[in-house]
Amino acid sequence: MATVALEASAESPQVRTACDDAYRSWLRQLTTKFEEWGVTRAEQRAVAALSMLEGALLLCRVQRGLTPLQTVADQLVELLTAARTEES
Repeated sequence: MATVALEASAESPQVRTACDDAYRSWLRQLTTKFEEWGVTRAEQRAVAALSMLEGALLLCRVQRGLTPLQTVADQLVELLTAARTEES
């Protein structure tokens, strides 16, 4: 998604709108799930998680390996676990 958003959205309002709609949908779904899990600041954490994942996917493609995605997955587990215990 990031590649399309970066390359085509500047020249095509329709593509920009479609990318925006997709990202907003993903963020809503992540926010809802994080709220269900008891994650504090769920909306902000959803933005951080999606940004981390999109960045990791880009790095995986450039580096031709899965290490960035695994690193982000590990960090997200720590981040979300900590965010669940902030209220406790």
